[in-house]
Parts: sequence; structure tokens; C-alpha cells
Amino acid sequence: MPARSGLQTSAAGWKRIAQSSQFQHLMRTKKAFILPAFLFFAAYCLLMPLLTAYAPRAMGAKMAGVSVAYWYGLSVILLAWVVVWLYVKAAAGFDLQARDIVAEARRAKKSE
Repeated sequence: MPARSGLQTSAAGWKRIAQSSQFQHLMRTKKAFILPAFLFFAAYCLLMPLLTAYAPRAMGAKMAGVSVAYWYGLSVILLAWVVVWLYVKAAAGFDLQARDIVAEARRAKKSE
């Protein structure tokens, strides 16, 4: 089955792409964004049940007539949207890097 980009590449070609410095840089860049974002979001989400269990009085306190736990739950939703927005912005850069990698692979294939 051909690749979506229209670039048909052998296993050796894919191996060459995966070992290229451009591709390695792209993977490091993506990992540098995704891993911290995931860990922060996961920790933030897991903090709510911990606070509810170990600080029930604080989580039950009222702010603007609603419990802190409720506001915390709403903040998780807001944080999810912020993380998605940040990823979409970062992904534009990832796409540019991927486009350069594909262009370089096409040039290398034509010169073979």
C-alpha cells in the first residue's frame, strides 16, 4: 500500500529516513512537548482524588457558592483545552519538519 504522501519507499528507505538526523530531531522535539504535557496533565488530574481523600475540608470549601472540588473539576476541562491548543500550535511546526523530511527523501530517491 503506498504511503499517503505518494512517496513509495522500501524498508531500507524507511530505515534511512528513521536514522536521519532530521527525523531524530523531529522525534526529540515531539517527545520534548508531549511527555511533559502528558505528565503535567496526568498529575493535575490525579491530584483531585488525592486532595478529595486527604483534604476533604479544603475541597468541600465554598467559593462563589460552589465547592472547590467543583471548580477544580472545571479547571481540568479548561486545562485539557489549553493543552490541546498548545499541541495544535506545536504540531504546525512538527508538520513543517515532517514535510522537509519527506522532501529530502524524495530528493534522495531521485538521485539514486
